[in-house]
Amino acid sequence: MASNSGSVFSETLKEITNTKLQELSKRRAAFEEKKAAILSSLDDRDKIKRLVTLSDGVKSCYAIKLDGSGYAAENVSKNASLEVELKNLDSFIAQARYDPSISTKALDKWEASLLGHLDTMSLKYAYASLYAQLVTEWLAPESPSDTTDVGGDEEMTEPFETIDNAKKLEAKRQWEQDVFVPGQVDEANLRRFLEELFIDEPADSSKKAKTLSKLTESIKDFEKKLAAPNQFNAYTLKWVIEGLLASDRLSNEKREALRDFIRSDIILGEIADVLNMRLAALDAWTWGDNVPLEQRRKISGVYGVHMDEELLQSIFLQYIGVKWSVFFKRAFKSFRRRGGPWTDIRQPVPEIDGLRREYYLQSDISGWQRDSVQHVRRSMHRKDYFMARLLDKESQKVEFVEGQEEAEDEECYEEHVYILTHATIRHRALPSISRGASKRKRVGGKVMRMAAPSQDSDSETESDSEPNPDSKNHMQAKQRLLHILSTEAAVCSKIHNDFTAIHSSFDRWDSLLPHTTVHTILAFFGVSDAWLKFFAKFLEVPLRFTDDPASTVVRTRCRGTPTSHTLSDVFGEAVFFCLDFATNQSTGGGLLYRLYDDAWFWSASHDAATKAWATIQRFAAVAGTELNTAKTGCIRISGDPDITPAIHDSLPRGEIQWGFLKLSPQTGRFEINQGMVDTHIAELRRQLHSKQKSMFSFIQTWNSYANTFFTSNFGEAANCFGRAHVDAMLETHSRIQREVFRGTEGLGVEASSVVEYLKAVLRQRYQVEDIPDAFLFFPVELGGLDLQSPFVSILQVRDSILADPASLLEKFQQAETEEYRAAKARFEGWPNTYKNSSSGSNNTHWVPQGPGEAHTFFGLEEYGRWREELHYEYNTELVDVYRQLLERPVQGGGGAGVRMDDAGALVSALIALGAHGQYATLRGGIKRSWYEMEPYWRWVVALYGPEVVARFGGLRLVDSGLLPMGMVNLFREKRLNWQD
Repeated sequence: MASNSGSVFSETLKEITNTKLQELSKRRAAFEEKKAAILSSLDDRDKIKRLVTLSDGVKSCYAIKLDGSGYAAENVSKNASLEVELKNLDSFIAQARYDPSISTKALDKWEASLLGHLDTMSLKYAYASLYAQLVTEWLAPESPSDTTDVGGDEEMTEPFETIDNAKKLEAKRQWEQDVFVPGQVDEANLRRFLEELFIDEPADSSKKAKTLSKLTESIKDFEKKLAAPNQFNAYTLKWVIEGLLASDRLSNEKREALRDFIRSDIILGEIADVLNMRLAALDAWTWGDNVPLEQRRKISGVYGVHMDEELLQSIFLQYIGVKWSVFFKRAFKSFRRRGGPWTDIRQPVPEIDGLRREYYLQSDISGWQRDSVQHVRRSMHRKDYFMARLLDKESQKVEFVEGQEEAEDEECYEEHVYILTHATIRHRALPSISRGASKRKRVGGKVMRMAAPSQDSDSETESDSEPNPDSKNHMQAKQRLLHILSTEAAVCSKIHNDFTAIHSSFDRWDSLLPHTTVHTILAFFGVSDAWLKFFAKFLEVPLRFTDDPASTVVRTRCRGTPTSHTLSDVFGEAVFFCLDFATNQSTGGGLLYRLYDDAWFWSASHDAATKAWATIQRFAAVAGTELNTAKTGCIRISGDPDITPAIHDSLPRGEIQWGFLKLSPQTGRFEINQGMVDTHIAELRRQLHSKQKSMFSFIQTWNSYANTFFTSNFGEAANCFGRAHVDAMLETHSRIQREVFRGTEGLGVEASSVVEYLKAVLRQRYQVEDIPDAFLFFPVELGGLDLQSPFVSILQVRDSILADPASLLEKFQQAETEEYRAAKARFEGWPNTYKNSSSGSNNTHWVPQGPGEAHTFFGLEEYGRWREELHYEYNTELVDVYRQLLERPVQGGGGAGVRMDDAGALVSALIALGAHGQYATLRGGIKRSWYEMEPYWRWVVALYGPEVVARFGGLRLVDSGLLPMGMVNLFREKRLNWQD
């Protein structure tokens, strides 16, 4: 059903595309013939006749209609400015017939303008034809030889293919060894761990036991609601399908079929009937005889193992997964609410400390915890890192952006095996690429985006009722995590003179998670036997690889969870909730920043970090899981750069890394790992080498790998990283282009950039000269190829980033000292009778009893002791600095970005786009209004637009009606196939 629907749709689009291309060819030939006839009929002796001939010819070529007087009519074509010009010219020519004052120079100028319009039309047809050729080569099916038959470079790619095939087979072998062997779990030991964690003695008075009982009751109520009839309807199916389309779970063919489904309420109604019957008979549900498996290579260099179940199963399981996901998110957040067993990171100020502060400052501190560093920490963790993989609401989608994947640096597998190693790439010749083959805040005049809300209610109940976003992006959560870690390293090492951070990852979590662990924990929480049986059938999938011989026996999965299924995320987060709570308890309120199987813990207390690591290790043991030692590391930073503090023997050794970044134990800042970049430069060359047959495919690959993948793994710019990090990104992107295109002399040019390379290919393959840069960078709707530049986005934020993040903390210390001195002066200026009365305080009779303390202001150390727990209410206090370090600049905000001359030609060209200029592209597109465009496209228009306007008479390189945009957009929506 899916395949037929998708194929019919695709074939229809291909037929329409071919018809358009044929019509384009006919139109171009007819125009060039007409143009040649016009030019050959020009009378060299009479300039007026030449103008009349040219004017009539331009009207005919541009389909300009005439009014009753034979002049050019207005507002009847898409080219309003040309209509006005021709209408005026008709009048001027009439005057020139009689008026001898009309100069020859004016006549020559008019003639040049008319000839220019004919040449512009020729140019537009030429680029439309070029575009058509590029689309044709893009639609051509790839053959196995496409990736090797590239002008005699076969011998340079063969070693890679041999290695990759071996790695692919090894990935499959290891995956089968993982999932078809049951996990070893001491179920009794796991249950003891859960009882110890969630139940106190005596149970009848335990906060933990009572809260667990509430969780169990909420599960029973939820299961009753899920048993109600007619769960599926057209509305429900639309958000379910939208969620599937946003994921990377389905093949391109099935994605096309789902788009057909969602457009037809009749089809949705039929599907709803079937799935309602299936849900009513949940106890009889099965996967069927077997579910096909296939390996897919990801951009990060890993092989993913994906199930290819039939579409109705996907829709059914997505619905159930989303329902359980939303429920558990709310249930676990309810468990965490204050008043329960979850230990709050915010500790109450001891009574004596509160009394002393109230006495010396003559101010009640009861409201001072409203907005503090600890408050911000708790709010960010609760919002973005507590049960982050679970959904906030049913319609929420998890964004998947091609290229937004974390880079790896060693062999590991997690439903996949990494295929790139230093040995694989660095010691082999590189194949040459040749033709033969949040909120905004203004700070200091700069517009910034906040990494954390500027205000968050102190009540978790109120926070839980806030509207949730319609989508979530796991990569963005990782980027924010790096900012928080870098900020914490700076603050803690400066304020506490100590900072410890631990990072670890659970090894091959989706492959090795024991089913016994999932069953035991869900049963402990109170999930019914009926649902436990369904979950067991979901996990125990009968599997067979599509490339296995027909005689291969179907095997049942014994361990791990199906990749990319929402229900798998539910199981993982339910298990990890136990780790989160255990860490909270063992560290007295510490926060485990966890993004699914990736765990981070940091603290100014080295002892707390030691306890957290012991808890992580114990959890891994009782759950029957393993930690990935290659992705485990620990650092400890002192406030004194000359001191290297000792790390406890129980803590792990190794660097803390993420993507292309590694955390410096000396500075506490992330630095780019250029060695990893070298490895992926080589892989990028190989991927581009496999896409040479199609320029569209080549550019898609470039955009995903060179722009999105590299930029994502360099880390998003923020104040805590400083301007040096932005400069390092720019320099590294420049080096990437030079290295990738080194050795392209076969094209007749030694290219040092992607632009030079693409122009050389177009010149050699299609004999096109003098190609404007806009043809490469403009969106496809305007006749461009949508090549993306990482430099534009980075440069637009560079000047808004703090040059030196440490300067903020220095300003804080200075401000705190000045505020202390001011408070001391106020205290000393009050009469003793005022001090003894403690007016301004709720505790009107309390006075310090130590010798002389009643009249001697307390010390600076005591004044700043609770700076993280309290809001001191002066400028540049610690919470202000903390927030400012987390800020990320907004592209084009403040004084950054480019400007538009309101009286210039570009403004008129933008306006001329009209309603047809509202294009939906990845970055928002070039639109009619300068202020509606995203900063990236403003930069592109300002940089490349003037040349386009001068050569093409506007911002359209090609008439959009001539382009097969339906087919182009369909192909652009497909997931990229990465070369094995």
